[in-house]
Amino acid sequence: MSAPSHLAVDPRVGLEVHVRLATRSKLLCACPNDPDLAPNVATCPVCVGLPGSMPVLGGEAVRLGLLAALRLGCQVPARSAFDRKHYVYPDLPKGYQVTQDARPLALGGSLELSSGKRIPLERIHLEEDAGRSRHDGAATLVDLNRAGVPLIEVVTEPVLRSGAEVRDFLLRLREELRFCGVSDCDMDRGSLRCDVNVSLAPRGSATFARVELKNLNSIRAAGAAVTAEFERLHKQLARSAPPASSAPRNETRRWNADSGRSEPMRAKEAALDYRFLPEPDLLELEVTPEDLAAIGAGLELGPLARRRSWRTQHGLSQTDAADLCGSRALADHFDATVAAGAPARSAAKWLLNEPDPALAHGADPTAAPRLSATRLAELLAALDAGTISAATARELAEHLATRPAAEPERRPLPELVEALGLAELTDRDTLDAAVDAALVARPDAAVAYRAGRSAALEVLVGEVLRATAGRADAAVARRLLGVALGR
Repeated sequence: MSAPSHLAVDPRVGLEVHVRLATRSKLLCACPNDPDLAPNVATCPVCVGLPGSMPVLGGEAVRLGLLAALRLGCQVPARSAFDRKHYVYPDLPKGYQVTQDARPLALGGSLELSSGKRIPLERIHLEEDAGRSRHDGAATLVDLNRAGVPLIEVVTEPVLRSGAEVRDFLLRLREELRFCGVSDCDMDRGSLRCDVNVSLAPRGSATFARVELKNLNSIRAAGAAVTAEFERLHKQLARSAPPASSAPRNETRRWNADSGRSEPMRAKEAALDYRFLPEPDLLELEVTPEDLAAIGAGLELGPLARRRSWRTQHGLSQTDAADLCGSRALADHFDATVAAGAPARSAAKWLLNEPDPALAHGADPTAAPRLSATRLAELLAALDAGTISAATARELAEHLATRPAAEPERRPLPELVEALGLAELTDRDTLDAAVDAALVARPDAAVAYRAGRSAALEVLVGEVLRATAGRADAAVARRLLGVALGR
């Protein structure tokens, strides 16, 4: 039975996003924070909850949590505190999770979507992760490597209105937190996980049943699950009067990506069910204004602001601007290259088409780019001026990258091009000979071009470039081939 189209409803979505912090160790012990280790090797008495073990709060986890709070415009209280959240599950060896309930790390804040809409946040708090259960046939295997890994939980106000907005929020949050180095936010490695709370009520109603969706393993799945759940709840509302018993109720459901539907799991827990108690083994966390100033010192323009600036100032496409924000290192290198004198569009094209491992997402932050911003700007200026071809530019870049000792000379680029025999080929006799050789090597392409297949000319251009070791200008080769073919 489908819901009547005239039923006016008020949709609400709130997100609880768990983000694994990019620390070397766990939140309360020195065990490594590494999702790629073999099961149950990164454990100790603290993270598996053995009697008598005492936790020690990791300073780097606190710093990254505060960095996220500042990036998202949150208010950071001078003091926050930890609590124990009690529940029973096979992968929670202590029987409780250390988290922050009554006094979280940060309050408020917001995140701007790509559309310009701002989504207010309720809070950000620090907590430890639970272990991981894996169902293998009739058995359930437990891996405690993840137990105690540091997380922040980003909790939004329930103001998202659609699956599309949920996707946009998660993409933007991932972009911001990756950009400032808080987390790698890779969902396939469990670094970003999301619980979605969906509510739907007749417009004007003050009563909203809350459905929590679990098992969302991708940003696309989160958006699809919200869209499907709204449809399910809409139909349920249409059938609910009477009987009232069919109205939506608070519950937790599992998303089944194969069927495209949610499935019931259990009744929704209330806060009372978790029996929150103050954590007796950890002191209050005190944050001074000086701490915040030091942590926030490196927070320049975020990725969204940079994208907009690049599009306005340099005319970059939306796609190129977004791709350049794939990592902070890449965005910074683009800005530095443009500041060194490179045309912005040429710099964007080069950096996106000639990827540098040192600038990629997840690269070692201490790794140096293959070409400095100054050298790259010189290279792109020569390429734009037509004094070197694209193939020559790539060869020259490879030389400069693999032979840093060749720069004791610090010769100007034109001298280095000449010394390496990479100067643009301008000798007409040599170019004519290369054109003749291309026509002999690929007579089929010549016939196809004369028959009207314009794309065949590029085959001949490739032959000319091959014959001249890439030193011929492709535009010149096209012109000479056109003359030779009578077009």
